[in-house]
Amino acid sequence: MNSQPSNEAFRETRWLVCALLSAKVKEPDQLLAVMEASVISRGGTVAGRLLQRRGASRSNRPGGTKRMELPLTQRTLFGSGKTAELIALAHSTKATHLLVYNSLTDGQKRTLADSTGTIVHSFLDDPPFSESAFPP
Repeated sequence: MNSQPSNEAFRETRWLVCALLSAKVKEPDQLLAVMEASVISRGGTVAGRLLQRRGASRSNRPGGTKRMELPLTQRTLFGSGKTAELIALAHSTKATHLLVYNSLTDGQKRTLADSTGTIVHSFLDDPPFSESAFPP
């Protein structure tokens, strides 16, 4: 799930970059661009990107701002619709690796790896990416 390819093997990898970000993050595309640059600088190919925003809903339930930094689901981090979108994107692009901006539990990594058929990495937690990560 978490094995980092060697420098030589990195050139043969196809990556999806994705993130679950609070609506408070003003420039999410810039963050995804940093992640893409990190993959490209190591010789990988970026096959696609996916962004899920948290706190941008039209719900009238109070307390939404207190949950903006939390995962949408404990199982995959993303909501069910975005997870389905991510699975379809992984298959259509023939991605080999998934780079998620957020911290992930082992269970989330395993579930995402099983459903997408990719090797899953956390940009914030997994070296060498975590060395270049910055908070939103």
